[in-house]
Amino acid sequence: LRVHSRICNIKIAIVVGLKNYLSEWELIELQKFIRYENIRLILIESTHKPPIADEKTWIIDKDKCIIAP
Repeated sequence: LRVHSRICNIKIAIVVGLKNYLSEWELIELQKFIRYENIRLILIESTHKPPIADEKTWIIDKDKCIIAP
């Protein structure tokens, strides 16, 4: 993420299914890193997972309606 952000000057990353592969500790460390690097991260998950600290969550149904968490 750091290299991609600096070379391409991109401050937003979108990742699909990341919570299926990282532990809670790894997600917390990633969260610290993206704050330090000032990168915005959008996670798209297929199932609802408990949010990590300071994580904003939205649920979007099949009709593209946003359900308040």
